Amino acid sequence: MSDLHPDTAAVHAGRLEIPSNRASSPPLFQASSYEFADLENVEEIYSGRVSGKIYGRYGGPNGAQLELAVAELEGAEAAAGAAAGMAAIDACLATTLDGAGEIVATGEAYGGTFALLENDYRKRGFDVHYVDQCDLGVVRAALERHRPKALYIEALTNPLMHVADLPALCALAHEAGATAIVDATFATPVLVRPLEHGADLVVHSLGKYIGGHGDVGAGVLAGKREPPFLGEELREQLGVLASAAITFWMLGYARRRGMVDRPSERSSHSVPTPRGGGRRLRRDRGCQSSPPRVPVRGFDRFG
Repeated sequence: MSDLHPDTAAVHAGRLEIPSNRASSPPLFQASSYEFADLENVEEIYSGRVSGKIYGRYGGPNGAQLELAVAELEGAEAAAGAAAGMAAIDACLATTLDGAGEIVATGEAYGGTFALLENDYRKRGFDVHYVDQCDLGVVRAALERHRPKALYIEALTNPLMHVADLPALCALAHEAGATAIVDATFATPVLVRPLEHGADLVVHSLGKYIGGHGDVGAGVLAGKREPPFLGEELREQLGVLASAAITFWMLGYARRRGMVDRPSERSSHSVPTPRGGGRRLRRDRGCQSSPPRVPVRGFDRFG
């Protein structure tokens, strides 16, 4: 090395030695690109014959670990991370619609989701129809009338905490030929695993209950490993994957500080009601567990 020009030495000095044994905690991979031994190695990794990473926009080891963790918690074949819950929701909808089709969505959708549907999808020509997801008759009628590609519901509505009858809603979606997408952000896999109740895709904003501390933001979607897999191509093209640091910390929070270290507290706490006090969640009775109905802006658009 002493014979090299200082500029060359500065580039190659201090090469990283990777231990043959694994670290007890996952290391943080901040790399945006990866080395290849030769052109044959490039071909092997790009084709998937050999495990490896290509480019930061396509994901890295930390993101893959978080995705695997969420997939295992949800009982899914696979999961895909995103930079935010809204990015995950957009990937779900865009992949399901594939350029055409209608959407039936809960009228109590999270404000960001409502804004996405109104300010983006509706303006791009997609018809969006809102329903009271706790009224199965209304949902059935909307699905039969509009024959949408997607039924978008929330396991626990944000912020009113109305509990969805997931088996019934997912069955109605499938009868109408629609993909059942469930936002389970407020429930987490500790309270409910939507895929076990018939959902096709489940979405989380990880910065809420799974993260639990309001200091990390990311999103994830989980479901079957079928092409187009969970909006993977769309997410890679747009570069909406969460950063290595975010997924690294999120995994740690989920394990040590978020939902996993307080499952009994989260699964037994009462849902606050608009009139004060609270009601305990009962997963076996769907919307019967919900607090009294509260007028919500946009209910006149149901159906």
